[in-house]
Amino acid sequence: MLPCLLVEAAEPHSAWLDRIDVADLKRHASFLASDTLEGRQSGTRGSQAAAAYLAADLRKVGLSPAGGGNDFRQPFGNRYTNVVARLTGSDPALCDEVIVIGAHYDHVGYGTASNSFGPLGVIHNGADDNASGVAALLEIAEAVVKLDTPPARSIVFGFWDGEEVALLGSQHWVATTPNVATTVKFALNLDMIGRLRDEGVQVMGWRSAAGLRTALSAANAAEQIPFQFGAVVTPDSDHQSFYAARVPVLHFDTGKHEDYHRPTDDVERLNWTGLRQIARVAAQIVTHAANAESLPVFRREAFHERIPTTAKTDERTAPPVRFGFTWRPDRLKEGIVEVAQVVPGYPAALSGLLPGDRLLQFGRWNSATLAELRAEITESPMETAITWQRPGEPAPRAAALRLIGEPVRWGATGGIDPALPGCLVVSNVVETSPAETAGLMPGDIVVELDGHVASQTAWEALAQSAQTVNLVIERLGRRREITVKPYQSAGSDHGTVSTRDASSE
Repeated sequence: MLPCLLVEAAEPHSAWLDRIDVADLKRHASFLASDTLEGRQSGTRGSQAAAAYLAADLRKVGLSPAGGGNDFRQPFGNRYTNVVARLTGSDPALCDEVIVIGAHYDHVGYGTASNSFGPLGVIHNGADDNASGVAALLEIAEAVVKLDTPPARSIVFGFWDGEEVALLGSQHWVATTPNVATTVKFALNLDMIGRLRDEGVQVMGWRSAAGLRTALSAANAAEQIPFQFGAVVTPDSDHQSFYAARVPVLHFDTGKHEDYHRPTDDVERLNWTGLRQIARVAAQIVTHAANAESLPVFRREAFHERIPTTAKTDERTAPPVRFGFTWRPDRLKEGIVEVAQVVPGYPAALSGLLPGDRLLQFGRWNSATLAELRAEITESPMETAITWQRPGEPAPRAAALRLIGEPVRWGATGGIDPALPGCLVVSNVVETSPAETAGLMPGDIVVELDGHVASQTAWEALAQSAQTVNLVIERLGRRREITVKPYQSAGSDHGTVSTRDASSE
């Protein structure tokens, strides 16, 4: 059964997603990270001005207040204020279930010795931390409102205060919301997502419910952002308030940088295109969850999984020794495969090959690259032919021989992971095997086998067959299709070697 969050990604150019606009992202972040707001420290005039800005924008796009009464603001603590909006679900049977997407809007003001890397006494504008997440959330809210049909479940847009103090805003919302563990079905947190770089987006919480990673890769089909999936959830942002309450979560951030909690965290350093890409992926994940027929429950195992199955991937394994020779690395630079040694009792020695001989042909290989030769040895049927040139002899020699062992038809092993239903995790790939040649790597997630769910039974059957198979794999949150073409078997036990002079043919 496919994971219930796994649905088709939105069309790359659908109108509602185009509402997430770079110009508006700049407008929101530039105001929130301006000197006027003095670093948005919780309880200050700057923080209150930011809250007023958020409430005004949410009212303008048509969302309903959810802070209490008819107000977007939810005051608490020492003049702290969450800003909360709601889009009520369109399905009477599901509208009481809630999807939460949140971002904290507070920062550290002028900085203190406990929250700044200095210098102190200077405005810390917090453009990445977290005007970036807030700007994205405002744009996502506007986009979701423009959907032709409101999502089936309700969506809460939470702008949390007091995160820099101790996650106070999200904790307050969770503590004051009845039956959070049963009502809130999924929460997505956006914190510091404005510095997208080559390494991509860091993700936490994906093991908190079965299928979250699969849903993310589906939502990422158009943007193709690289995602780094952390196995452990650290309590350093507002996702923790929901995670502790047994709510499935995802947390996005683009990582720490030299401007973190310093006055230099300004909007000029944000990656606007990357911020828009992340916002589009987040918008799709949230709407998919809000429309899913059913949603996975929280995995309590996530609390104590120290080394999950997906982390137990080995390096590539060397192929089995089937021919029994080594080559001179210095001669490879000239495009020559010159024999350095032959292993006694193996087919290379039994064929008459000697150190100094130059290999000319092996099965289908004919003076191509060493990598192609190694692949040919690994994958060849047991019965094959070789040709080589011995120094000082005018004509090449040839031999028909039987290699040791069966060909590596497939060359990959994989297993199941309870956090990835309907998928298989590649744990090992044999070097030069059909799997590696096709591009499969340890740690890849196999999403589909020939258009079907990637079951353990189907995977094991492939290892025993010579069937060409089409795979959909996920790597770093990005999906791709690959085709593995296994070798046809040509026998079983290794045996005799016959030798002949090529000139006699």
